[in-house]
Amino acid sequence: MRSHWLTDVLEQGLREVPTETLQDMAARHVLSKDFTRVEADGRVKRISPTLLSNECRLARLKRYRGHASQPGETRRNMRQGRPSASSSIHFIRGYFGEGMVTAALKACAETYVDFVGDGTEQVTRAGQGLGTLWPAYDVLGVSPTMKFECQVQGANYLAYPDVVLLREGEMELAQLKCPSVFAINRYRNDTTDLRRRYEPQAIAEMFIGRQMGLPIVRNHILAYSFEGFVPGSAEAKGGLEVNVVVETVEWREDMEQWVLSQAEEILEDDRNADAGRWVPGYPQENANKWPCSYCSHPRVPSDTGMVGCEENEKWETPSTSSPSPAPMRTLAPPPQLRR
Repeated sequence: MRSHWLTDVLEQGLREVPTETLQDMAARHVLSKDFTRVEADGRVKRISPTLLSNECRLARLKRYRGHASQPGETRRNMRQGRPSASSSIHFIRGYFGEGMVTAALKACAETYVDFVGDGTEQVTRAGQGLGTLWPAYDVLGVSPTMKFECQVQGANYLAYPDVVLLREGEMELAQLKCPSVFAINRYRNDTTDLRRRYEPQAIAEMFIGRQMGLPIVRNHILAYSFEGFVPGSAEAKGGLEVNVVVETVEWREDMEQWVLSQAEEILEDDRNADAGRWVPGYPQENANKWPCSYCSHPRVPSDTGMVGCEENEKWETPSTSSPSPAPMRTLAPPPQLRR
């Protein structure tokens, strides 16, 4: 028995879309990551959904202020201040998988929106409308060309929702995650850890979109693995092929206050940092435990000259300590909901 309609959609799309098409769409999706997130207005402090999901208050503040894994470092595949081979795999796995899944979701949709040219022109294309096991839906946009941006109470917010859907007259989001097969199996048995890691991000995406006037009612956390179920397993005998877990987060009005309180805490930490008062990191003995063991910043300095996460003055430049200007873009009007 299926637990979620998105499971059916994903499997049907992956069956029906030619492998070459999935490859091509996923590759183009990965390449598009290089240019769409470059901000024309420079080093602006922004609150993103992933920022709010950070469990360490110091790591959250450092990311907000633009601290790289080490002063002057530009690479993204960093863990504890060093280049990480596994982080490279995780980034590419996530990007490629996101492109493959969005291709499958577009194929099953009635229509989907593509952004062409420099990303400002929208084109609506017909999907294949595959399957009859779920209500018809439209894909209004996908990351990285779909962008949410607003300013609320002095804070600049920026989000790139993975998928924006219109289904039965309601606007929904889908947040795509491609963790390891070990994590996905853990989530399948108990979604507590999945919600702890990804629900703050799901809430923040809905908040930012709603601040723009989009009537978003829910966000589906769709976590999947490249490793499918083994033929002959209980899951395969039940008709499942793709190892996927979907957890839906429904919007509640109290979520807005949660986001605002988290944002105010970040702004307060930022003001205190300007005055030289930094929030502390986790205890140093936590260096080889979650979340420090996965952090891009090293918890403690090393004798090889690596800068520890609490040596904040070594990262600071005039651009990181200057006030944040307001967003310079004009928001696009929300799409018209189909009645």
